[in-house]
Amino acid sequence: MLGRRSDRVGGPTEVRRRLRLPRAVVWTGALCVLVGAGYEVVSLYAHRPPDPARVVAQTLRLASQAEGADRSAEVQQQVLALKHEALAVAQKLVEQYPAGADAWCVLGLVASRCGNRSGAVQCWQRALELAPQFSLAWHCLGRDALQRGEYRQAVNYLRKALEAEPDVPEVLLALADALTHLDQPHEALESYKKHVRLAPGSVEGWFRLGQMYMQLREYGQAKACHKRVLELDPDCKLALHNLALVCERLGEQEEARKYRQAFAAREAKDRAPGEHRRPKYDDLAATQDIASSACCAAGRVYAAMGHAEAAEACWRKGAELSPTSTEPRLALLAFYEKQERLDDALHVAEELRRLRPQSPEYHLKAGWLHIRLGRVEAAEAAFRQAAEVAPEQPEGFVALAQLYLSQNRALGKAKEAASRAVALAPVAAHYFLLGTACQRLGDLPGARTALEEAARLDPGKPQYRQALAGVLVQMRLLPPLEPRLP
Repeated sequence: MLGRRSDRVGGPTEVRRRLRLPRAVVWTGALCVLVGAGYEVVSLYAHRPPDPARVVAQTLRLASQAEGADRSAEVQQQVLALKHEALAVAQKLVEQYPAGADAWCVLGLVASRCGNRSGAVQCWQRALELAPQFSLAWHCLGRDALQRGEYRQAVNYLRKALEAEPDVPEVLLALADALTHLDQPHEALESYKKHVRLAPGSVEGWFRLGQMYMQLREYGQAKACHKRVLELDPDCKLALHNLALVCERLGEQEEARKYRQAFAAREAKDRAPGEHRRPKYDDLAATQDIASSACCAAGRVYAAMGHAEAAEACWRKGAELSPTSTEPRLALLAFYEKQERLDDALHVAEELRRLRPQSPEYHLKAGWLHIRLGRVEAAEAAFRQAAEVAPEQPEGFVALAQLYLSQNRALGKAKEAASRAVALAPVAAHYFLLGTACQRLGDLPGARTALEEAARLDPGKPQYRQALAGVLVQMRLLPPLEPRLP
């Protein structure tokens, strides 16, 4: 008859008696066996949470030991100072909100980006102790496992992140990457497809999706994905290379030759000396982004806690630390708009326009703010610039048409802009703009055609049907509409 579990041969008591080991050592070994067998052991006993000051000190020690090969002493000091500032922001946040899972996550993210992986993992685990369904902490653990090559563990963590908060594009992209490494292409494909649906401007997402279609030999789909990459990033050299390959597989030799030539030109430009060469990795700029991101994340936590002044101070500090980062400026822009501080919002929008002159959304945002402040000419200039930098997108032309119609001036330009919008995106709202412009210019047949199309595309919008009826009355095709009784 078997005795008690602890008295069996090989049990903890027997092992300790034979090897003369302390009890704690035996149970540590048992835990290691459990972990190796695939069990996830979080904690068996109550334990102290990590000390934020200790995590910061450890991170700074590691940072000071990491010397960049091409980094001067002056740059080294600047990098260390920026990391110190980022960690100080995160430490202060945790000390103010020790029970806040998001605060611990911020400290973990900063520690991770400054090279302290073990400290970061402790912070993320602490966040999950405080809030077991905190998606960001699961996501961070999943990304960490992915970087270490622990792909099954990464999939487990990332799926928990999606259970807590579905439809997060970054989590879906990381999950797809992990599934790809596990040779599960069809599951990865679905995650990539969902990612680009949620984040249609993701260059990395479209590129990975195109690669997956290539792996599955669906070359037509792969071609479409890589062409989308080039629309978003015309300098993406790898997309040119892959397009040459898929065009060859599709038998489109002339097109393949065109992409090979474009790839060769891009390659030569990257290797050329001087100003035409792509810039190398800038360690100082990267650290500025780390510090700025820390301030932005802290600002979001303060805002969620209702501390608007602290949030604004963090975002302003983030903008100071990284002169080229859009993240803190976008946070400030949204903050100022919400508070109806339109002059401050416009100042930030104009700064974004200078930083990203090829991004139409910032010109559009500045234009609408100019309108709210009564600066029509400045708004027109901003909308025109949006149309010039993105002539393949309808938004700039829509904004111009709306501006002219709202002012009831330059109606010929309004019709031209609305026509461009319809050509680029033939949707009901654009046809309505075109119909309105035609009606005011006296082009009733043109107005009728456009408004009929608007009503056909969106029959549930009474505004379109009423506008069409008004045009038909003007054309004497309908009797005058009876005025509504009060």
